[in-house]
Amino acid sequence: DLNVDGRISVTDASLLASCLAYGRLHEHFGAGGTHDHCIFPVKVNNTQDTVYFSMQNYNPTGKYFDVAIRNNSKEVNAYQFKMNNVQIVKAVNLIDSTKYNAKIYTTLNKGTVIGLSYQDSVILKSPTKKSLLRIYFANNATINACIDEVSDVTDGNGYSLVAKVE
Repeated sequence: DLNVDGRISVTDASLLASCLAYGRLHEHFGAGGTHDHCIFPVKVNNTQDTVYFSMQNYNPTGKYFDVAIRNNSKEVNAYQFKMNNVQIVKAVNLIDSTKYNAKIYTTLNKGTVIGLSYQDSVILKSPTKKSLLRIYFANNATINACIDEVSDVTDGNGYSLVAKVE
């Protein structure tokens, strides 16, 4: 539990990925000096920036819908949310992989979806909704399918951001 919130989540994975990528002597060119990406625990909650998630493009014939993201003021490195009333078969990243090279993980019965870039890539800021994922489902998801809870969303530094469902 690298951010001391009492649970293991994508935020912990994001912090560990940052440590492995940048190490103890990460230099910021032009800023002078280095800093350590491997000091734990790290508990930084950025309550000034909110990221919004929503569902769109429901296609019952193709058995999919998209999850959209709107992140006005902060880039996003990782996210974790739970869906209700849908049996997820797979989820596919819809963000250009040259900009956000993410690994997407899902659980079939629990409805959890996790996205994380292990590299130095982020979802760029956007004041408008953009498609984040396409979720394919097995059951006949109805209008009752929903994003139940966004448990974690982190910026490029691994800091927790406020998340809301639209």
